[in-house]
Amino acid sequence: MATSLDGNHYSQFSYIMQPLFSRQGNIHTYKEVKDREADLVFEEIRREILEGLLSYKHRFQEGMPRLGQQGYSFLDDKAVAEFLSSQLKKGRVFHTGFVKDETGAYWIVKEYSAGSNKNHPKHEMLAWLLAQGRANLAEIRFLAPQEAAALDFVDKRRIADYYLTRVIIGSNISGLPHLDSAQAFAGIFVANILMRKYDHHILNIAYANGIPVAVDHDRIFECTDLSREEEIFNVFVGLFLCNAILSGIKHFTDSPVPIMNTIIESDINGLTKLIFTVMGNFNGGKGFVSAEMLNIEYIGAAILEFKEIDNARELAKAAGYKAQDLEDVVGAIAANQETLG
Repeated sequence: MATSLDGNHYSQFSYIMQPLFSRQGNIHTYKEVKDREADLVFEEIRREILEGLLSYKHRFQEGMPRLGQQGYSFLDDKAVAEFLSSQLKKGRVFHTGFVKDETGAYWIVKEYSAGSNKNHPKHEMLAWLLAQGRANLAEIRFLAPQEAAALDFVDKRRIADYYLTRVIIGSNISGLPHLDSAQAFAGIFVANILMRKYDHHILNIAYANGIPVAVDHDRIFECTDLSREEEIFNVFVGLFLCNAILSGIKHFTDSPVPIMNTIIESDINGLTKLIFTVMGNFNGGKGFVSAEMLNIEYIGAAILEFKEIDNARELAKAAGYKAQDLEDVVGAIAANQETLG
């Protein structure tokens, strides 16, 4: 059902959004980007992701010297480039719309659909707010009514369902907390564990001048149930490792390793067995650690930074959580901070 911004709904929207507008400062001006300019930006996105992905693949390969002993081999760079081209389509990358603000910065407009777990504004915003100064995540903005007025493709009755994510390319990014790739991967690794973001895989990383930046954080805090904490955490670990390790093997090698994109809890034992078989036979875990340059010192520093978050309630309110959802996510953040170590 469309959400009207008249009367009570507008008041609710303003209550949710105003804290964030206050944090961001001035209301912004956006203009839709089309045609040749959009094509040029898309090509820059594609080029930077391809360069970053190939470097990731080469490090993954260095960490898995035993793959050949199993009768399999890594794909060449051309095959990986073809795979990326099949995944990166302009319409898919730019989602609902592509705009630039008054400073010339580019933004992708995403839209939430009721009943879907994809493109959820409050999840994306909370992830970015939690990560600010701690991990390289794509910046998120909400749309104010006066900002949306100039965008014809935005349904003005449903402004709260739209949000913007900054385009990740070197010419469009500044102020990242980590400009060293190993530190950046460590920060993203810890952030995703804190937020129980299990789809930690190669297509959820973009690159700005070779530095990794995480994108697409609409699946956070789903593997959280404080009444069954240990059981649910095991589900999260299985899904996380499936995405982190098995997806790399699937897309970088000719090994017929199956990928389970969705899983019900009763399948977790089978998934875990598959993961550890792959890790044992192929050194898949070492491939992942090598690809992301995971360093104990950097991971430890990232853990300390995320454990220092003491304003989770304020951040969750600014992201749009309220009532029981607010209590649940604040409780989950506190519990997950404890389990970081």
